[in-house]
Amino acid sequence: GHGRGPGDRTRVAAMARGAGSPRGRRCPRLCGICGGLAGILAAAAAVLVGLFLRFTPSELSFVERLVGASTEGLYYGLGGDGARTLRNPVALERLRASQAVARPVDMPVMAHEVPVTPSASTPPPPHLDWRFFLPANATGAARPGGAPVLLWFHGGGFVCGAPEYEASWARVLAHESGLPVLTLGYRLAPEHPFPTPFEDAVAAVRWALAQLPSCCGGDPSLAILGGTSAGGNLAAAVALELGSEEPRPAALLLAHPVLREPRDSPSYRKYARGYLLTDELMRDFWGMYGGRSDDRRTAPLAATSEELARSPPTVLVAGEHEVLVDEMDEYCAKLRGAG
Repeated sequence: GHGRGPGDRTRVAAMARGAGSPRGRRCPRLCGICGGLAGILAAAAAVLVGLFLRFTPSELSFVERLVGASTEGLYYGLGGDGARTLRNPVALERLRASQAVARPVDMPVMAHEVPVTPSASTPPPPHLDWRFFLPANATGAARPGGAPVLLWFHGGGFVCGAPEYEASWARVLAHESGLPVLTLGYRLAPEHPFPTPFEDAVAAVRWALAQLPSCCGGDPSLAILGGTSAGGNLAAAVALELGSEEPRPAALLLAHPVLREPRDSPSYRKYARGYLLTDELMRDFWGMYGGRSDDRRTAPLAATSEELARSPPTVLVAGEHEVLVDEMDEYCAKLRGAG
């Protein structure tokens, strides 16, 4: 996670509100989602913490390199003074250009990237960038009743990152979960502050849900929505926005998501410096995005209990040492309290 440092661990919190919530549905399809979600969670834990028991030696070597190249590269690529890099348009554009190129990593064949041909009736939204991955052992045959699919938003503090940059991560998720993975992009701040990234994300998910049956035999009612960091923020915000629509995501997987504005919380004080995501860097990310503390579209923690009750069953993955820990704990408590 963001808290890569000495003794770092991962904490996992899951809210399984299935049978008791307004979204609750006792049926084999929902059980299939839960099984797929458990597989994805195993992959997330493996990458974020280093629990590599399910990997072969060659896969283990790759995942170790991926952990070093993916999250660290995303933030350490900002340089020793990340905040200064963000404030320098030339440096920021250079960083983005390096992330927009698929990284050549010597890796086992975990998943194949396959083209997606949008249907003429539902063209993709303007500015949408996406990539689609199938597990290497996929047969290509659609499952009876449709398949769950993971829709994934990349991280990068709302100002950097790209679907290409997380291609290796998407392959690991597809391999470990056995599910197709569709990565989705969005325009970046500060050139495109809120509400543009949020609106891009909402449009991307609506488009993807409409595409799933034709592009991969997927079932929109079984779609799992997720993301890392800023992508986790967008995933949570989109789920709240679509809470009263059909189709809508059936489950959420959020890896160290941003859930509110930076504030003087215990975790912000304790992990302000010396870790991957610093207090100063997070405040710059939030300021460039134009986040609003009282708006659930940027701060999911601002959602009402009624809105949270319509949010799908959620799994949160967090590093033990990171500034975002307290807000994730609070979000868990609010989700449980909502039903």
